[in-house]
Amino acid sequence: MKKTALKKGFTLPEVLVSISVIVMVVMAATNLLVASIRSNAMNINTLVAYGLAQEGIEAVRNIRDSDWLLGANFQGQIGKQSISPWIAVLPSVIGDTRFYTVDFRDPLDMDVQTTSQLADVAPWKLEELGTEKDYGASKETSLYKKAYGSTKELRYTHESGEVTPFHRYIAITPVDYSVGAASVTSAFSRAIPKVKKMRVTSIVEWDESGSRREVRMDTELTDWKETF
Repeated sequence: MKKTALKKGFTLPEVLVSISVIVMVVMAATNLLVASIRSNAMNINTLVAYGLAQEGIEAVRNIRDSDWLLGANFQGQIGKQSISPWIAVLPSVIGDTRFYTVDFRDPLDMDVQTTSQLADVAPWKLEELGTEKDYGASKETSLYKKAYGSTKELRYTHESGEVTPFHRYIAITPVDYSVGAASVTSAFSRAIPKVKKMRVTSIVEWDESGSRREVRMDTELTDWKETF
């Protein structure tokens, strides 16, 4: 009679231990993958936020430069009627912080006949926000994606479009005065102070994974135009 050797199999405890090890390895790999995806999403949002904050700074700088070219004063007002091509004007009292939204605009027409028509072709729209509140969650500061022009270039705008998690607003504070022209409205002439430097802060906020995140950029802009 021929004898066959019995092959020893795995016991139940060994099988359970093996399954547990496999499950732990799979869970660890899954958690690592999820954490990596989440980290990449956070990095992308942070990069976009830095870009939006930088755009806010450059928009206000462009407004300052354009004011000089247009013959406007440092607050952005032109002529006796104090017309502003940017909709809003900049603050004029030291330490008085004002909050704004600044938005790219696609000019409708470049044919300008009067000063009042400048607002139709200005590349930026500056609007003052109301009383101070949680601007990082305000509908007024929400940013949307919108396609512009024949190339369908996507830009971030405060107008309607594809919803994004980002909110942007600008804080502007006059920080320094210089001595202006002499006043002749009284018996004794006196120097009229005027703002010569403003601190500009561009803030971008967004909610991510249940927490508020924020990016800030600061700069100081001076009035390098000698006279109004």
